[in-house]
Amino acid sequence: LKWLKNPKNKEIVKHRFLCILFGITELKSGNSYYLEKIKNSFSNGKKIIFLSFQHLVAGDPILAIWVATEPEKILKIFAGVCNEIITDFFPVFPDNSNRCCIRISGLPVYEDLSDLRKIKINSLVKIKGIVIFKTE
Repeated sequence: LKWLKNPKNKEIVKHRFLCILFGITELKSGNSYYLEKIKNSFSNGKKIIFLSFQHLVAGDPILAIWVATEPEKILKIFAGVCNEIITDFFPVFPDNSNRCCIRISGLPVYEDLSDLRKIKINSLVKIKGIVIFKTE
C-alpha cells in the first residue's frame, strides 16, 4: 500500500480506527469497549490489546480489508493510536513504558500450516497445525 506513505492517508486510517475504538460500546454500561479494555490492560501491566476482526468488519469493512492485506503497516498505525490513548489516560508514565502491541483475534478462515505458501507472506493469516520440526 504505497498510499500509506502519504501522511494524510495515515490520518484517514487513524481516524477510522478511532471510530472503531469509540464506536464499539458495552451493552450494560454504554462505555467504549476498547477504551475500557486499553485502560484496564495497561493498569494491570498488560501491553497487548486484542482487537476482534469481527468488530473491524462490522465497524469498517474497508479497514478490515486493509488490516488483512497490509497488517504490518496498519497495525503499526493502530499501535500508535493506542499509545496516544494510553498517554492521555496515564500521563505520568515515561514515553517508552507505554508501548502497546495490537493483536487481531477471530479471523474467520484459517490455513493449514502445511499449506502456507509464498503468496501468503506479509498477509494476515490464521493458522492451524502442528510444528514437528524446524530449520534454522
